[in-house]
Amino acid sequence: MIIDNLSEFASKRFGQNFLKSNKYLHKIIQSMPNDNLQVAEIGPGLGDLTKELLGVRNVTAFEVDKRLCEHLSTEFKASIDNGSLTLQCGDVLERWGEGTLLDEPYHLVANLPYYIATNIILKAFKDTHCQSILVMVQKRSGY
Repeated sequence: MIIDNLSEFASKRFGQNFLKSNKYLHKIIQSMPNDNLQVAEIGPGLGDLTKELLGVRNVTAFEVDKRLCEHLSTEFKASIDNGSLTLQCGDVLERWGEGTLLDEPYHLVANLPYYIATNIILKAFKDTHCQSILVMVQKRSGY
């Protein structure tokens, strides 16, 4: 599934806003710690940040939207096949549970809707494998 019209695809139910600016994508990559740890990306959306992350790290991406999972599975088939990308479809909070998100040390990167940001950040603070948090929080609509 290839997505052509972003405005029609974004789901209000999930508070989706897609990060498209190359300026911000590059700033995120430059802000990451200089090591080889795995990256956990929450909400890869259309995969613009995922593509940049895969240029420097292995990524485990967590996407709640089934339509986007289908798109990402197609768009990143080669990365999935070669093991540099693991795509987890479903609610990251359910997968996270009370333990750790990944079974190894990792850096968290996310572009989060305002309504879920606090919960994700608090879980990351408690996760002993989470070594750093680089999160953008989307402005709440109407403010």
